[in-house]
Amino acid sequence: MANLAEAEINRLQQSKHLNNEEHEFLLTYFNARHRVLEGILNKDHEVQRLEKARLKVLKTQRKQLLHLWESHEINDKQLNQLEREIDVAEAYSARGALK
Repeated sequence: MANLAEAEINRLQQSKHLNNEEHEFLLTYFNARHRVLEGILNKDHEVQRLEKARLKVLKTQRKQLLHLWESHEINDKQLNQLEREIDVAEAYSARGALK
């Protein structure tokens, strides 16, 4: 899957749908996701430790997000949008752990 992502990112850059900065960003993003998932599936200790830390960060972000909402610093729409982003990140971890 990582090779497929890299090929598509390269194709998008060649067809001028991505500039160099976007190209590098997406390559880094998909390669990092691949490394995390690969580590979870292979029970790589270092990656598992990083994944636990990442989940703690997500938990802290969710807690702060609720604080911002309760103190009226963000509205319901912003809360829902940001919660969905955290949910997706957490679901990605859970999916990798199930495989």
